[in-house]
Amino acid sequence: MIPYKLTVRNFMCYREDVPPLLFEGIHIACLSGENGAGKSTLLDAITWALWGEARGKSDDDLIALGSNDMEVDFEWQLEGAFYRVIRRRTKGKRTGLSIVELQVQTADGSWRRLSGDSVRDTNAQISELLRMSYATFINSAFLMQGRADEFTNSTPQARKQVLGDMLGLADYERLEKQAKQRRDRAELHLREREGVIADYEQKAQHLPLIKADMAAAEVRVTAAQQVVNATEAQAAALREHMQQLRQIAERQATVQAQLTDCEQRLAELELALTQLQTRVTAHHTVVAQSGTILAQYETLQNQQLSLHAMDQRRDQAMELRELWHEQRDIVSAAKAAIDAELSKAQHELTLLEEQTEGQQDYEQQVTSLQAETTRFAALQTEHEHVRQMEASLAEQLSAGDQLALEQSQYERIIDQARGEIEKVLHSLEQTIERCQPQVERVTTIEASLASIEAQLVTFDDQAATMNALQTNVAELEREEARLQEQMQTITKQGKETKSKLDLVQAGSGICPVCHSELGAAGLQTVVDQYTEQQTTLRAELRAVKRRQEDALTQVTAHRSTIATLEAALQKRSTVERKQATTLLQREQAESARNELLTAQAELTIYNQRLEHRSYAEAAQAHLQTIQQRIAALGDLQAMRQQREQLRTIIREHERELSAAPQAERRLAEAEVQLRACRLAAQRLPTARKLVDQLQGRLDNEDYAQEARSKRNTIRQQYDALAYSKDEHAILKADVERLLPAERRKQELERAITDLERDEQQLGRDTELLAYHNLQITTDRAELAELMLRLREQREVEFGLREAEASLERTRETLANAQKELGSIEGDLRHCNEMIEQLQIYRQQATRFAEEHALFAELTEAFGKKGLQAMLIENALPEIEHEANQLLARITDHQMHVTLDTQRDTKKGDTIETLDIRIADGLGTRDYAMYSGGEAFRVNFAVRIALSKLLAHRAGASLKTLVIDEGFGTQDGKGRERVIEAINAVADDFARVLVITHIQELKDQFPTQIEITKGSYGSTWRIT
Repeated sequence: MIPYKLTVRNFMCYREDVPPLLFEGIHIACLSGENGAGKSTLLDAITWALWGEARGKSDDDLIALGSNDMEVDFEWQLEGAFYRVIRRRTKGKRTGLSIVELQVQTADGSWRRLSGDSVRDTNAQISELLRMSYATFINSAFLMQGRADEFTNSTPQARKQVLGDMLGLADYERLEKQAKQRRDRAELHLREREGVIADYEQKAQHLPLIKADMAAAEVRVTAAQQVVNATEAQAAALREHMQQLRQIAERQATVQAQLTDCEQRLAELELALTQLQTRVTAHHTVVAQSGTILAQYETLQNQQLSLHAMDQRRDQAMELRELWHEQRDIVSAAKAAIDAELSKAQHELTLLEEQTEGQQDYEQQVTSLQAETTRFAALQTEHEHVRQMEASLAEQLSAGDQLALEQSQYERIIDQARGEIEKVLHSLEQTIERCQPQVERVTTIEASLASIEAQLVTFDDQAATMNALQTNVAELEREEARLQEQMQTITKQGKETKSKLDLVQAGSGICPVCHSELGAAGLQTVVDQYTEQQTTLRAELRAVKRRQEDALTQVTAHRSTIATLEAALQKRSTVERKQATTLLQREQAESARNELLTAQAELTIYNQRLEHRSYAEAAQAHLQTIQQRIAALGDLQAMRQQREQLRTIIREHERELSAAPQAERRLAEAEVQLRACRLAAQRLPTARKLVDQLQGRLDNEDYAQEARSKRNTIRQQYDALAYSKDEHAILKADVERLLPAERRKQELERAITDLERDEQQLGRDTELLAYHNLQITTDRAELAELMLRLREQREVEFGLREAEASLERTRETLANAQKELGSIEGDLRHCNEMIEQLQIYRQQATRFAEEHALFAELTEAFGKKGLQAMLIENALPEIEHEANQLLARITDHQMHVTLDTQRDTKKGDTIETLDIRIADGLGTRDYAMYSGGEAFRVNFAVRIALSKLLAHRAGASLKTLVIDEGFGTQDGKGRERVIEAINAVADDFARVLVITHIQELKDQFPTQIEITKGSYGSTWRIT
């Protein structure tokens, strides 16, 4: 993965309109800027875009203050293709919204979408594409600020996980899982086929008995069918007779319902005749009172007309009263408005009179304060002149102090240069002393390597033998388990056969399988078959038992041999570690020889430089120039005394001038009050005139003249109307009293209309009554005849039920016989099919056994103790070599790291681990015992070694190195060595990004990305 382009918006300290950062053409670059400017934030933007993670912060915390959303657009190159990821985040009231989109550049330069269905799917696609997680990245190629010791301080298990991710061991874990699934599936199929084979072999022996059972079942089906046919004929005759009786019963029910309905209608008709006669009598009574009813109705109509006229006069009176009240309210409102205006004018007049009383006092106060402010202005001019004199002296003294500071700095630089040469000489002497014994051990190391290689050849032979024995043991154990199951099946079959033989020999003459009669000849045949089966099963059981015992004997012998080989192979890892250590010692000895020659030459050169003072020559020249400039400045002590006198005068001026703002404020307030008094005196006559005018209008009632006139006119109209409430009430009472006359007139009209109709209906109902009486007599005669014909119905029903019950029983017997016959036919077909399938299942069982053995071997090969362990073991020497080469360069061969994959416990056992042991001139110490600078060098060397491993691994590689800390813990020499180490490994990476705020390190890099932060956020510039 090689960064190509980064675009951010509202990401932490970067806000809107930040230009894209192009990495094209950059090999090694330094990201520089003040603390807090946003150097590390750029790297956070890259990791957040790729993995959605950035230094432990939540997504919403990454959004710039005052913004509600952010976006990072990152493009990178991978194996010749260009990819792009766009990640956005928007704040929400409860939970925010995250969007991520993955794209790849096509041949025409456009972008094609690769995103998944969700954010989680797309994140997984990105990790799969890069073939690394965020944890792998920050543990290897990204030395994050504050977390350079991420890998060193991790647990052994975590370190192995990171190393496994770098080596792509997840692919082997996936292959192991797939192989294990295929192995388990093959074993499951094998067990299923073996069980089916044993079951089919047992059932195939029952074929003769099944054929005999089938012949007897066919005889039983024929006899049952004949009984069913006879019973069905008897039941059919009884059903026909019963159908005739049901028709007679239906006619009886119809006649009975007809009779009941006719009797009910007759009763209803008699009741209706009685009610009709009562209504006719009532109609005659009402018609006789018609004269009185009509006279009362005429009087009611006259009174209602008078009441309507009175209601109209009442409505007119109410309308006039409302109009009079409206005009009265208008007059009152006009008077109230003038009262309010008069009150306001009187209040303003009073305020103006009060303001004009203090005008003379304010004029005197303004004159006095103007004289005082003039004196303060003159004092301020003098104060500025003294301050300029003091500033000039301060500038000269500052220049002298700066020269003195530079003088001390150059003296310190010269001393440090001399001290550095002395340290180098001491280091070179130590290097010579340390390398000489290592060069002398080369012969001994070569002899030790030859002996170790011979031991490893022996271990390979023993491992091959043990693997072969383990495979043979697994096959024997499967064979023993299958034989055990076969013995159990044979034993069960023997018991079943003995039980059937005992049943036959008891003399019952019934087949134990189909329960039919056997006869003498059939009985003897069955006994002979069961006896022969017993003999065969006993012989088969003895043979299987002997094979099982042989298998157990071989397993015991093989396991003993395997235990002996395992005990011997436990020493292999120790010998392999010893081989790796010895190879490293040989390489270190050769490196020490080259280092010894270089150190001896350098020792001569540095001694000459120290003797002739050939160090810090530019600093010595600068020191001489500074000393001359200090002498040219003059007496600095006299200048300091003069400056102190001027400061005393300045403080006195400042004390007097502190009262100036208060005097100016008092002058401004007095001038404002004076202007207010003069303005009030001008407005006073106008205010008095307004008050007099308003009071005159109130006294003369000069307001709302039109409303007053309308109010008088409305009063005259109301008096002319002459409306009386008492007269109105008397008319209402008369109308209420006469209202029943209207109802009685309506009753008279209905009685005249209904009388003729009811008399006609009375004649028709009398004729219908006679007809219903005749119909009832006829129905009763027919009903008596039908009841005589239905007396035999119960006897016929009983006979039919008996016949149908007998038919049901015979049909059930037939169905059972047919079912039994069908079952036996199915058993016969199944037995024939099983005999055909048995050979197929035996072939399948053989194939699944071979497949199980193959995938069991692959599971072990892909497992943690197989290829994975081999890859880690092969990678560790490379990591140690790279880390120690870098450590030798930046620590002057003073430090060394070792990676151990096994450790002895207190109990004496050996456990798998991944420990980092660090050694220096004082011996091996714990990581926490080293200083910050020393710890950083170890972390730096290990992480660079991991990064180089990651950069050259197969698959999607990482061609980028990022260093975001550590220089502050190093002294000058340490920084130079770290820079040299970075330049040395730079060719292994396409991009190297180094972050620092140390000024002297910036010039060490060919490209600088300068980060600046202003009021509108951070931005960058490439130089």
